[in-house]
Amino acid sequence: MIMTLRRLDYHALIAFLPRDARVLVWSCNTCARLCNGFGGKEATKALCSMLAEDGLEIVGGEVLSVSCFKSVIRKRLDRADLRMMAEKATHLIPLTCRTGVEMMRNELPWLEIVEVGETVGLGYLSESRGAVLTNSIVEMLDLPDEGIPLSEVAEDLGLFLGPFER
Repeated sequence: MIMTLRRLDYHALIAFLPRDARVLVWSCNTCARLCNGFGGKEATKALCSMLAEDGLEIVGGEVLSVSCFKSVIRKRLDRADLRMMAEKATHLIPLTCRTGVEMMRNELPWLEIVEVGETVGLGYLSESRGAVLTNSIVEMLDLPDEGIPLSEVAEDLGLFLGPFER
């Protein structure tokens, strides 16, 4: 599975968005959800709610099983309701890995993408250790054979684990 952490805390995200932004939050419900809830249905709903409470216009929150397959994205965008949300939005917040961000950039080029994730590599989900990074794409990590829990990776890199919180 693809391991992704957050680059920003909630206060940095809200400061980045213009007050007149019309926001669409888009998430992957597989890898991103399994990265301590960075993405998925609950993270999407919570982020939409927080942004709305802070006065931003939320045009929608969309969750796909995967956001790295162009065919899945295109099929979803064929739905009139999602197409209308995407056309109404000015900003897209993808709760996805880097590949999902690139898919969004290609399929929704008119939207300003607020990239909040930092993909750090590949790993697996352990019952005892949680999400574990086993193959890093970050050069400064010294990765033991058994991998590193994603929580430790976040701490080592100064990134944020899990969903946005106030």
